Amino acid sequence: MRAKIHLLALLALLTVLLMPTTLGAQAGTPQLRIADIDTSQFPTLQLAVNVSDTSGNPLPAPSAFAVTINGAPVEGISVVPTRRQVAVVMVSDLSSRMSDRGTGFSRRFDDMLPRIKALTDQLRTAGHYASLITFDSTVQVAHALTYDLGAVSNTLNRGNSALIFEPAANGGDNYPLVEALLAGVEQLVAADPTMPLALVLFAAGEPSPTEVGALRQQLDELRAAGRPVRLLVIGFGSDNEGEYNEFPAGPGSLRQLAEEDLNGTFIGVGIEPLDETTRREIEAQFTALGNLANQYNLTLSASDVPSGEATIAVSADGASDSVSFDPGEIPPRFDVIVDTRSFQDEVRIAINTSFQQAELERVEYFLSDMPLATVTEGPEFIFRLEAYDATFQQQFPPGDYVLSAAAFDTNGNHSRSTNTIPMTVFSPPPPPTLLETAMSYWWVVLIVVALGGLAISGFMRPRQRRVVPIFTKGDPPTVEHGAQGDLTMQYQPPADAPQEYQPTGIPTKRFDKRWFVEVIEGDDDRGKRFELNEGRHFNIGRSSPSEHPPEFLMASPLVTKGGHARLSLLHNGIELVAGASRNGTFVGNDQRELLANSHHILRDNDVFWLSRGVKLRVVKEDV
Repeated sequence: MRAKIHLLALLALLTVLLMPTTLGAQAGTPQLRIADIDTSQFPTLQLAVNVSDTSGNPLPAPSAFAVTINGAPVEGISVVPTRRQVAVVMVSDLSSRMSDRGTGFSRRFDDMLPRIKALTDQLRTAGHYASLITFDSTVQVAHALTYDLGAVSNTLNRGNSALIFEPAANGGDNYPLVEALLAGVEQLVAADPTMPLALVLFAAGEPSPTEVGALRQQLDELRAAGRPVRLLVIGFGSDNEGEYNEFPAGPGSLRQLAEEDLNGTFIGVGIEPLDETTRREIEAQFTALGNLANQYNLTLSASDVPSGEATIAVSADGASDSVSFDPGEIPPRFDVIVDTRSFQDEVRIAINTSFQQAELERVEYFLSDMPLATVTEGPEFIFRLEAYDATFQQQFPPGDYVLSAAAFDTNGNHSRSTNTIPMTVFSPPPPPTLLETAMSYWWVVLIVVALGGLAISGFMRPRQRRVVPIFTKGDPPTVEHGAQGDLTMQYQPPADAPQEYQPTGIPTKRFDKRWFVEVIEGDDDRGKRFELNEGRHFNIGRSSPSEHPPEFLMASPLVTKGGHARLSLLHNGIELVAGASRNGTFVGNDQRELLANSHHILRDNDVFWLSRGVKLRVVKEDV
């Protein structure tokens, strides 16, 4: 029997020791709430997420957030800690109870005033909202929820003639403490739904037990709606006989109201001078109210979500919340892309789609809002334009235009491209003159002249009859001397007999001049050297995915893609034809600009420029 008694006593002791830990754990249980979801930039979603305990107290940052949409995990989440505005209602007791004895020789009101001023200043500095409600025998909303906390400070400093912030001189039977708290809850209900909520009571008397139930119900409803109210009660005075003059305080009842009835926090300021521990505890509670502003902005992509309602869930450290959203039917979002900024020769136009809820059925291209083409074959909806086509040139004369596009999906939604591109239409190059045509076929004339000369020399050469001796295998070679030089004759095996290769040692005849282009300035291409003997026309420029690579490939971003300029090998030098590059083509050390499609003859050691930063030189060398 004695052993059972000892066991029961031990269990009771363990229960008492573990109870604060259990309550602390419950108070610190994380609660996560999706405060807001922004679908204005869909498929990009922005979520505002709050993390607190069940009493609305802020918690440290979660280790990680996980997001799912319709049960499917979402990758690539961006988390940015941020701060929002907090709504705080301050309820101040101005009844005659606050005029009784406080700490030392001060009134309870004198103990309260610096506390409520400090909280107001802190909220004002951080840019939060606040409301001030006072009560003596009646309740008065001195300041509804406002951002103008300077006006609240003015009232606390007795600068508001409509409300003298002093305790009542005479007592009354009515003490509407709970009624004042209910008025404060009404202010919180009207606050912005994204704001965290807090209710702070500065009082000395006892609340009416019969009215607490209605207050608890209001707070429970807000908590169930995902808007918990952080409650802080600071009590003043003592209820011990002899420690007050006329009105006993109610610290015990206020502690029960805060901690047991409403799941809040209580701090008592009695009659002893305020010790450092209590002072720091009050400051810490005020700081915690400011930390309610902590929030996390989550940015993610929902590009794979079809139209219609979807459920998004966020979880962290064992807490989670989910909301449903329906962005509606969103039109496609895309960019128009083109491989050049000028219409010359063939131009490739297409789109790059960043989001679509339904399949695209067609894309319409426009130049300065005038229809250019309609393409129905996706996914890039490529349109290839021959810029020198007579019909195109007639519809869009040379000049500056703006390229855009419109896309239509199978849901009937359509949108314009998110970008526009300035474009320039150029005239076709003029046809070559008769002289230029003849000069471009110089090699034909050269061959004809050479063949004619050979034919004439053949006819004019005297014919000689000669007897060719017959040799047999093994006969020594015979040397004959004549006007044309020595002739060696020897035995040759039949054509079908196997023969050994005998190199002649005679070099192949080549042209006696070669032309080169050297890059002498330009960090990306300096030292490059191109030979012009392999063909007639040579494009020089950067690589372009939609065009044949130029014969002379450059790397500098100052050089236009495709063909910045064209070089032609002529009998009297190299012909330079300027392209329609925005960076320009220039000749000479003084950089004389060539207009688009204009021609210039370059000779040995002449220089020309692709833009003003890439310098090239023409070089002629003997073979």
